[in-house]
Amino acid sequence: MTQHTDIVVIGGGPIGLAFALAAGTDGRSVLVLEANTGAASDTRTLALAQGSRLILERLSAWSNALLATEIKTIHVTQRGGFGQTVIHASDCNTPALGYTLSYRALLNALSERATQSELQVCDGAQVQHISTTKQYGAVTYLRAGTKHTITAKLIVMADGGRSPIQIPGIEIKTKDYGQIALLARVSTDRPHRNIAYERFTPTGPIALLPVGAEFGLVWTVSPEEAERIATLDDLTFLAEFQAAFGDYAGKFYGLHSRFQFSLRLRYATPTTSERTVLIGNAAQALHPVAGQGFNLGLRDAEQLAQLLKTIPVGGDCGNNNLLRRYRRSRLPDTRVGIFFTDGLVRSFSNDNPLLRAGRGLGLAVLQLAPLARKQLAEQMMFGIAS
Repeated sequence: MTQHTDIVVIGGGPIGLAFALAAGTDGRSVLVLEANTGAASDTRTLALAQGSRLILERLSAWSNALLATEIKTIHVTQRGGFGQTVIHASDCNTPALGYTLSYRALLNALSERATQSELQVCDGAQVQHISTTKQYGAVTYLRAGTKHTITAKLIVMADGGRSPIQIPGIEIKTKDYGQIALLARVSTDRPHRNIAYERFTPTGPIALLPVGAEFGLVWTVSPEEAERIATLDDLTFLAEFQAAFGDYAGKFYGLHSRFQFSLRLRYATPTTSERTVLIGNAAQALHPVAGQGFNLGLRDAEQLAQLLKTIPVGGDCGNNNLLRRYRRSRLPDTRVGIFFTDGLVRSFSNDNPLLRAGRGLGLAVLQLAPLARKQLAEQMMFGIAS
């Protein structure tokens, strides 16, 4: 039997649920198809900008139960060179520059809101095929061994780019950075004072983010180094990390929750096709430097939901004009996000003496330019307006 809904969202992670909640407030029917079943097992720590908190507050999905840790200061340096930049929340007249919280906690909060709002979420739904016509889109999925088909005016891909399904007219471009991100939780002999550190090294950036009473670390190294470091015991790992990072945050003495993943840039061009739109990591997955990826995806979700409000309920919410408007409205923010993160990786992941001196000068000048620091911080918190 074929069902019908106004909007079908493929992917029930935080981005997909945030969009579905925002899009379903005006009476449109929305169905979320999620491949997984049961409680979230993802143990990642997310870095949310202040602008993302405001989006979640508008969805009534922000509360103390998230146990978010404030980031009040960002401290940027480079190893082996002079210059530093320090950005404070007070520079921008905001209570915090950002927050860290667990992926699982945010997903649970959004899932609870979905239940409260009676949003239709179908878990264990493995999407097998997508087709579109000028009138509607159709999604075929398998659930509990039974094949289902649902038609919709708009198909929103929010599956994090995991689906092998190719969307006609959309090209996926990738760039392998040849880097591995080592992640772990560490303790130090000093309180973190809500400071996030970004330290650039020849092998790639290192980030330390305050998470509860600990730090979450992201240490970027070559694949060969990652293979070697994976064999180290915790004490040796900490000693090598201390040597790479320095003593800005104190002496590291505790380590747990180690894992790693490869780093690459992946983005869709364009992000829309006939009755189909890609948002979040399905549209663009960035290098984690500066923590922009998730925040960019959340802005995708909100912007698409806002544009849908210009279409009357019962109207064609998947028409070409709306998709064109969405694509154009998101292009400046997306382009800057990709250029900014990719440029940081290319500019700082080397040991060229001339470039090192130029980087140091740039950091020093930025430290002496409060207006430029404020503009940079606001871009990281709220993105680029269309």
